[in-house]
Amino acid sequence: MPETISTARASALLARNQPLAALDVLEQVLATTPNDHVAHNEKGVALVRAGRQEEALAWFAEVVQRFPRYPTAIVNYIFLLLQVGKVDQAHTAFRTFAGALSAEQQQQVAQAIGRGQIPGMEQLSAVPLSLRAFPADFAPQALP
Repeated sequence: MPETISTARASALLARNQPLAALDVLEQVLATTPNDHVAHNEKGVALVRAGRQEEALAWFAEVVQRFPRYPTAIVNYIFLLLQVGKVDQAHTAFRTFAGALSAEQQQQVAQAIGRGQIPGMEQLSAVPLSLRAFPADFAPQALP
């Protein structure tokens, strides 16, 4: 029986630290369902895990424009900007997309931007983590 090509499969590959395999699956998912916002987000996560931060930044920038009400991608984009030291751009992205974030997410992002760094994982313990593919010092948001 052939393996199922799905976002869930890609997420499982990311959980097993196989970002390149996850990217392959996500490319197939996006070829058949180009409006799958979760797959778009997961591709950004996979790019980060594969060490392709600049490509991930460009990807997330497109994703948040395409899905401006999808908070997971917005938070991941802002935290990635912070991770690579682009604090001013993170602040601009936050101002642009804050309306799509919950009050808790807004507070977490504002605190991170204020410090110019990513909050520790313990600060996001109330948020379920399904983007466990980022490095331990990265504070991803959960998939909805």
